[in-house]
This record gives sequence, C-alpha cells and structure tokens, in this order.
Amino acid sequence: MKRILKLVALVAILFGLTATASFAQFVGSETFSSSLGSNWGAVSYTDVGGFVSKDLSAGSGFLNWVATTNAAANVSNGGVAFLSWIANTGSYTSDWSVTLTVHNDWDRSAPSGQVDIGLILANLNDSNDYVKVVLKQATMGPPVNLVHSGVHENASLVGSPANSASSTIGIDGTIGISYSNADKVISTFYDFGGGWTLLGRFGTNGSGGTSNATWDMGGSPAFGVGIMADAIISNGPFATNSITLNLGDVYADSFALSSTPITAVPEPSTYAALFGVAALGFVAWRRRRRV
Repeated sequence: MKRILKLVALVAILFGLTATASFAQFVGSETFSSSLGSNWGAVSYTDVGGFVSKDLSAGSGFLNWVATTNAAANVSNGGVAFLSWIANTGSYTSDWSVTLTVHNDWDRSAPSGQVDIGLILANLNDSNDYVKVVLKQATMGPPVNLVHSGVHENASLVGSPANSASSTIGIDGTIGISYSNADKVISTFYDFGGGWTLLGRFGTNGSGGTSNATWDMGGSPAFGVGIMADAIISNGPFATNSITLNLGDVYADSFALSSTPITAVPEPSTYAALFGVAALGFVAWRRRRRV
C-alpha cells in the first residue's frame, strides 16, 4: 500500500507538468541515442524504503534502468522511476497509440521482489486514474517474465488479477497502448515476434472493456504518457537481499507515438473460423455452378 500511494503521488506531480503543455494530438518518437530530447520532463524517483543508487537515463542507444536497492530487513525497499513525455497530450476525442521496445533480464534468483519497465498512461484530470503495461520479472510469480497491464481508478486496481491481464513472454519485445475514441477504450498489446497480441481492454467511460472504470474525463479531457521502471524488494522477515540492476540488464528503446491505432494479429482460432467460412462459401459457389 505504501508503494502504491507513493507511485500515485509521483504520477500526480509528473503529469501535472504535462497538463500545462498545449493540448494536441500525441506525436513524436525517441531512440535514446545519447541524451533525452526536449520533449521529456526530468526523471523523478520515489523511494519505498530506499535506493542505494538509481539512474534512468539515455545512452548507448537505450533508456537504461540502473539501480541498487538497500538490504534492510523487515521493510519493503526500492522504488519507482518515472519519465514523462511533456511535448503534448493525448486526445480523448481521437484515436492514437504509443509503443515502446523493452528488455528485462534481471537475475531473479536471489531477492524476493520485482523489477518492471514499461508504459503508463494517466487521466490528466485525475492522475489517480491510470493504465500501465510493463514487462515484469518477479520472484513471487511463475519462473518466467510477464507482460502485465491493468486499469486503476482512484489509485485502485479495477477488476480481478485475471481481468488485469497477464501473459508469459520473453525478455525482449515491444509493448503498446492504443486508444479508441469510438468506444473510449484503452487497449494494451505486446509483440514478441509474432505480431501484436491483445493483452487487455479497459473502458474509461464505464463500458467496452474486460475491465471498466469511470474516469470522468470532463472539461478539457486529455491523457499524459510516460515511461516507468521500478525495483522493489518484498517485505518479509528475511528480506535482507538487495536488487542490483547493471547496465544492459533492464532498458527501453524506440518510443513512438502515432495517430494510427494498434491492430492485433488474429488468433489461430480466428484464422480457422475464417477458413471454415471460406470453405463453405466455395462449396456453395460450386453447387450454384452445377445447377
């Protein structure tokens, strides 16, 4: 709970910067070749129980997440890093998408905790409302990476863990968030070599998704987007390990904003159904020719 409250406070502060920018359609990209461009705000951090060191910065062609947490017993320790895009804001009345390449190869063998890197999208009228999609390494879960997303309203996760959506994947890939103006739904995606796969659908207007929230985006409704990363040791009587993230362990690349929504690749069952319909149509066509 302490971590959630501090994350919400951090999101509120950073998206407050975005809210002062001129309203426009999301547009732009970043390859993190050497240093951050002027479209980004300053990186901010929040400590849960303390970082020994932390750095989220561009260099060597990546946005590198390098950190070491403390090793105090009986307390959660670590924290969250956040980088907001402040060049413009995302429209509530038009379609758009944001994508990010991610890599998470944290060695999860010793500490009890988690390391995430990914995207976060917030309601600029109320930054307690947000959707995030991250590539996660966690010792408390299955022994694989997860890509995970969920919708939060007033800082609380909406829906059960199943509705917040998770799927096993690899250590490299691309994640995305897409917004549909027609139904006011935010969709999250991942692509690990086979094309975009739908992860979750989250209605911001109370309907349309697998989990739905009412974000009350009145007035001048808009979204803010950012990149988040964390390194958290779980609380416990023997939680005296620390997390160490070295250069090249966890990073992001190829951030891009577009007015084109993401389109998922159909599932194999969908292809089978389409093939079945085509086959029936072919049979009917042959019968008509014989008449």
